[in-house]
Amino acid sequence: MAIKHLSDIDLNKNQLKKARIHVETSSSATALATPVEGQVYYDSTDNELRFYDGSAWLSAKNTDINVNIDNLKARLPQIDASVVIGSGASVHTTTSGNASVGVDLAVAGDTVLAGNLTVNGTTTTVNTTNLDVTDNIIVLNNGQTIAAPTTLRSGIEVERGTEANTVLHWNDNIDRWEVTNDGTTYHPLIYDVTKTGDALTITKTNGSADVAIRSASTAQDGIVELATAAETTAGTSEVLAVTPLGVATVISGRTFASSIGGATSVTVTHSLDTRDVIVQLYDIATFDTVVADVVRTNANAVDVSFTTAPSANAIRVLVTKI
Repeated sequence: MAIKHLSDIDLNKNQLKKARIHVETSSSATALATPVEGQVYYDSTDNELRFYDGSAWLSAKNTDINVNIDNLKARLPQIDASVVIGSGASVHTTTSGNASVGVDLAVAGDTVLAGNLTVNGTTTTVNTTNLDVTDNIIVLNNGQTIAAPTTLRSGIEVERGTEANTVLHWNDNIDRWEVTNDGTTYHPLIYDVTKTGDALTITKTNGSADVAIRSASTAQDGIVELATAAETTAGTSEVLAVTPLGVATVISGRTFASSIGGATSVTVTHSLDTRDVIVQLYDIATFDTVVADVVRTNANAVDVSFTTAPSANAIRVLVTKI
């Protein structure tokens, strides 16, 4: 049976040789039920020396990581080196409160945080191939308290190697979005388009209406409307633009051609709706121009008369509307 000492033992700075620390298993609580601060024992289950800090039993190992977070919180400030968690084996920690790490911490493997993560420092670097963000809003300048920080610009910058970086940022000086493609000159983004009558106004983010799109005319440049076939044929508009198809339609609607002959008088119905037409004749065999009497009978027909009737379809008649 061990001899109980009811007072402190002072060895007067002499060595305690061949001594053995109190040995207990982790499950043994009889001798450790009412510990006092500074009490020590050797845990034969975990093979480590433990000490009581006044509130909990802590490991005396400087490499002790396989503990709960409350123990880890108390131990990390004592470690003057980097801490590496996980080198192939799984490390599971739990805590009911906050945990603070005051040294470098490297985690090899997946890490899942069930709560909020606050990073205090100058630079946070994310070395990853893909960055997935579940939230649909990314907040910049969080905590900004100045009502109008006129020198503040916040946005996204894209590094482009040897080329100038591109930047999209919010300029608080003018309360507008700006973009740069050369890293130096910033251009405001277009943010509003309004239509007044036939005019469109594009307003830039600095509030200036630098671009006004209006209908074109003979007196001003602007946007144009394409004419329909009927409008092209009418030829009365000064603001409509004509397409190649419209031109072809007009040409086809202003000309008529037919082969005649076999009689001394032939009526040619051209349906051009005007007497203002030019009529030409040529010999189909020789392609020589020939002359005959032409009478504009009405707005849609002409009579062609010959002294001697040509052979059937020997003469080609061309009618052009003026």
